[in-house]
Amino acid sequence: LEHPHQGSSTLMLRNIPNRMSQDRLTALLDRHGLAGVNYIVRLPRGSRSGVNAGYAFIEFPTEKEAVASVAKISGIAFHGTNSRKVTEVTVATAPKVRADLDIPRRGRNGQKCDPRLLTECSTLIVRNLRAPVSEKSVADFLEEKGVELDTCQIRVPAAQPPGDHSGFAHVEFETQVEAREAAHTINGTRMEWNIEAQEFSPCWAGWDGTDFSWDDWCWYT
Repeated sequence: LEHPHQGSSTLMLRNIPNRMSQDRLTALLDRHGLAGVNYIVRLPRGSRSGVNAGYAFIEFPTEKEAVASVAKISGIAFHGTNSRKVTEVTVATAPKVRADLDIPRRGRNGQKCDPRLLTECSTLIVRNLRAPVSEKSVADFLEEKGVELDTCQIRVPAAQPPGDHSGFAHVEFETQVEAREAAHTINGTRMEWNIEAQEFSPCWAGWDGTDFSWDDWCWYT
């Protein structure tokens, strides 16, 4: 195919050794032709194991730059490791946004939460948001999808450790009816990246995969 990776500015890089760090992967990509190129690396990690999931997402400002980078980062061998695999590149799209009522299953003391929360909760937890997440970027996304902003408050939790991407936000409405309507509006949509609003860096600390459905990612070979 002339343009096998047409239609996306995000690439998925597979066959990464599980113990490779964010910094080592970035340095490896730089050595294979991405030095001086604007891109962001996201290296998902298992929330329990702490090691990476064996793949990464590489985001570029434009589709043209992504396509130009495919040949450079395909077939890279990981010398100095036990892995005999080489990198494979496919296209990734933005994950589908998932919004649910933020109702805890258990209280802090381990007891079941007050049943009234089921009918009174008016706060959504909105997951699978694209980095970097801020109150403004979430507000812009909601407004674009037709959600009224006058009756809601947005809170973006600080990621731990600093620099990581939490990947979600809390959106509080005045009533549960409004919250459910907003969830119905945005569920299954995608938060596309506003390239002009981003500051690129060749090194980005990826999120840890917590509360993230990786099945929502779509890729094409």
